[in-house]
Amino acid sequence: MRSTFLIHMWLVWILSAGARHFIEIFPMNLLDDELNYNLEHQIETEDGFTLVNAKLPVNLTLHSNEAEITPEFSEVSGKSATAILKQLRAVLGKDQFRQLLYSSLTGVQILVRGPNIERLECLYGLSSLIPRACRRVKVQAPEYMDPNKCNFIGVDTSVAVPLPCANVCRLDIVADEHKIENSSSHVVRWTGILPLKLPTLVTKIEKSLENEKLGNSTLKAHLAALQEEWANIAKVVHAMRGRGHSGDLSGLMLSLGAGPHDKKLLDTWSMGLPPNPA
Repeated sequence: MRSTFLIHMWLVWILSAGARHFIEIFPMNLLDDELNYNLEHQIETEDGFTLVNAKLPVNLTLHSNEAEITPEFSEVSGKSATAILKQLRAVLGKDQFRQLLYSSLTGVQILVRGPNIERLECLYGLSSLIPRACRRVKVQAPEYMDPNKCNFIGVDTSVAVPLPCANVCRLDIVADEHKIENSSSHVVRWTGILPLKLPTLVTKIEKSLENEKLGNSTLKAHLAALQEEWANIAKVVHAMRGRGHSGDLSGLMLSLGAGPHDKKLLDTWSMGLPPNPA
């Protein structure tokens, strides 16, 4: 009886200590600037916790206007990135969209050539899939720019671009007035080869976009949570390397839910982090 009482007291102490030192945050902090929430009817407990009754009003609003964060996309800010991605997948088909998705997430330069609005929409949707720190976007370049300078680039159809290669995934969009009957308006040109086992995030995003039960707002929150999950994994792996643990990190990656097939994505996302993490 006494041991049960001591265990109970120990658990109470752990919970109260947690209330003093830990703060719960929304799993979408990548969207801090556009997240507007108002939690009412909060109850402060004696142990320092804040309780929110889910049956009472909880107002959580995700704004679709991201022009404040990315002013270069102000012309298409009225359209959600998730809607653009769904539409792009429907136009391209599963195989070509997969090439574009894989390239976007693993650091292959995305080159979009075509009419202004369609070009902006594609760059807007695809660049939203990676952390802001990893985005180097040029929406209307007067000439082609090297992948080291930008990983998302848009050019007019009159601009000379390199031939398809493994380091550049090109999306050509044909204007309606130039479109040939029964031909596709969107064509992906990339000579790279997809790995036999795709990165976990690629597979999860594909499944999310295929799920017709997910509305745009729900899908947006889900993709943001996935992005944060893998950004955090990249941060942990990057931090371990920065502290001199540059050897085999497969055990650490496995414990974090990542495998060898995720290494290229994690390495790419690590480039947006400080060289010597604390």
